[in-house]
Amino acid sequence: MQSIELTAKTPEEAIELALIELDVERVEVEIEVINEGKSGILGMGGEPAKVKVTLLDEGSDLARTCLLYTSDAADDT
Repeated sequence: MQSIELTAKTPEEAIELALIELDVERVEVEIEVINEGKSGILGMGGEPAKVKVTLLDEGSDLARTCLLYTSDAADDT
């Protein structure tokens, strides 16, 4: 499985960057927040958020279930 670790100001920003880099949707990956990050005082001593994003196996039951559920929900609207 392909994994990448990225840092950004917030975990959400790091996740979005990883999704763009991997060119996938959120349901196609497993996300692990390694460090939530913290803001510093007056911009000093802060720490970036760090996440590990792993591409799920193409045949993964979880990925297939999530994609089907998302697709069905979109059809209902």
